[in-house]
Amino acid sequence: MKLNASQAWAILEALPDAVFVIDSGGNLVFSTSAASRLLGWEVDAWAGRSVLDLVHPDDLAMVLVSLESVQDKAVGDPIDVRIATSAGEWRYLQVVGAPLVGVEGIEGIVVTARDQTQRRKFEVATDNDERFRALVHHSPVVTMLLDADGVVSSVSGAFARILGHDPERIIGTRLSEWAIPAHRRRLHRTLMEANFAAGTCNVDATLRHRDGERDVPLEFHVVNLLDDPVVAGLVVSAFDVTALREAQASLQHLATHDALTGLANRSLLLERIDDALMRSSEDPVTVFFIDLDRFKPVNDLLGHEAGDRLLTEVAERLRSLTRSADTVARLGGDEFVVVIEGISHADEAQTVARRLEAVVSQPVVLGAGPSQVFASVGFARSDAASSSESLLAEADGAMYLIKAARRGELRRTVVRVSERRNLAEGLRLALDNDELQVHYQPVVDLRTGRVSGVEALVRWLHPEQGLLYPGDFLSIAEEAGLDPEIGAFVLREACRQHHAWTEEHEGLCLTLAVNLSANQLVDPTLPAAVSTVLAEYGTPAEALCLEISERSILERTTRGTARPATASLHALRRLGVKLAVDDFGTGYSSLSHVRRLPVDVLKIDQSFVAGLGRDPSDTSIVQAVIGLAGAMGLTAIAEGVERPEQARTLLELGCHLAQGYLYARALPGDEMGTRLHTRWGAQPAVEAAS
Repeated sequence: MKLNASQAWAILEALPDAVFVIDSGGNLVFSTSAASRLLGWEVDAWAGRSVLDLVHPDDLAMVLVSLESVQDKAVGDPIDVRIATSAGEWRYLQVVGAPLVGVEGIEGIVVTARDQTQRRKFEVATDNDERFRALVHHSPVVTMLLDADGVVSSVSGAFARILGHDPERIIGTRLSEWAIPAHRRRLHRTLMEANFAAGTCNVDATLRHRDGERDVPLEFHVVNLLDDPVVAGLVVSAFDVTALREAQASLQHLATHDALTGLANRSLLLERIDDALMRSSEDPVTVFFIDLDRFKPVNDLLGHEAGDRLLTEVAERLRSLTRSADTVARLGGDEFVVVIEGISHADEAQTVARRLEAVVSQPVVLGAGPSQVFASVGFARSDAASSSESLLAEADGAMYLIKAARRGELRRTVVRVSERRNLAEGLRLALDNDELQVHYQPVVDLRTGRVSGVEALVRWLHPEQGLLYPGDFLSIAEEAGLDPEIGAFVLREACRQHHAWTEEHEGLCLTLAVNLSANQLVDPTLPAAVSTVLAEYGTPAEALCLEISERSILERTTRGTARPATASLHALRRLGVKLAVDDFGTGYSSLSHVRRLPVDVLKIDQSFVAGLGRDPSDTSIVQAVIGLAGAMGLTAIAEGVERPEQARTLLELGCHLAQGYLYARALPGDEMGTRLHTRWGAQPAVEAAS
């Protein structure tokens, strides 16, 4: 039979499910009265408004996708959606849509909706999904349901397994009450914030274990489902992060401690020194630098395992000598550092250093019998200008001075370290206060006794210590980065003096030798700077001889600098400047390196010249160097000539040029100028000098 409109409408009204018709924009066209019974709002009052306004925000994306996809289907897929009632509650509706076709004058989608709220609650209450319940119960993750006040209403079995508490004791209590006192406020605050959060709230908190002997760190994730009609609470997941925290602590320890000995490493040491410097007021911070003197032979002889046992034993001895507030560190290899606060006087620090040295130097049983290493201990004490790096470097320097002095008296060494710092500060002022001077030592032609050249040597007229020689301060200048500036001063002053001499002495042909430091060698501006000075004073390039120590050349080559020393040497050689290798024979692989360098002069080191006429081996070495120079077309100059027999032997061996105290020490420029034409050292003059 065919139904008329009133009959069809009556059937729709009799259905227990609500029926809606919405247009393509989601606006309500009409609905049955079951919708009013289900949601509490009047049909006529909602007509023409968007039903999307009733959808829970978390379900809105799913509804929009469903509305779009149902246009191309005969019947859409059922979805469960939370819909707002007029009372502000949420109800679960299962909705199914289909395109509305064949109805004249109406276009859109017809939707049926069935209330699923009670069914869902019934399923949860009766544990309908046993597999899911078993999964939650046996999961290693603690799962809890809390109300808006943070009171526990249900908890999974993992709580008892991890913390030892009966879940029944937990239900009805605030979760934050089970945290350790220091974390209760943190956990409670996060739970309260979750009441108003749209996403997940996370917090780390430690809960008490039932045994009372340990606490368990947990990572909590809180999801707000208070609006969910079934859950209506805060869902909390908690993970035991004990193993994670232990792993993090282990990684942190590895990052700040020596793997072999467990002592602090360099990064932690510097941090501890910084902290100590911030705390220090009246008493300075004292840093002791300890180096083992015979570790390498023991390590090579008995093997690395024995060497490791020795280092571990040294670490234990240092721990036993220090307080818990002190820091003991290993920098690597056989170097250790001890940091102690509260040492008022240097004498007390010296006593501690000697005690450290004595304890470390006691024999250690390795292999078949006892082995012994010795220690060099240097220390440094902080002042207002100290930093962790400078204090450590000063203690390191004190240790090396002791080692170089073969375990010399400690107080003198510490004073020297302090003096080195003062000298570095004084050097900066000396450059501005015209305290630096240039003296000149003659280079004598042994055949004629005439001066063939001079070597420019820097002196420092110190306001308190008097005249200081290069050995007293040039190494400090290099450490402080002042050597390029000092070198530039010497070059300019020497060229000025050379110009003055040539103006005063017509026809004077004099070679001017100036020393270069290792840092100057790798300065890319050096050739241009030399060219500028030569032009300023009209000094012929061939009159200038720049001296570089063999060791400086080799050190810069082996360190792999971005601009090797040889680049500067070739650029200087192209200017026409002569180049000399100073202290020849004291470096490494001398012949193999020198034959590749663009040099003109070899200066025979005074350590070999000293034995001429007395030590046959020194005579043989000097003879070999002179022969090498001749074979390579180089000029040989002997340094440190102090006795007439040395001069005679050099002349016999074919070396024609020499300098040394036999002729003169380095003289000020004006005094040297008055003696340029003196007959210094022909053979009769040498005899007279004796």
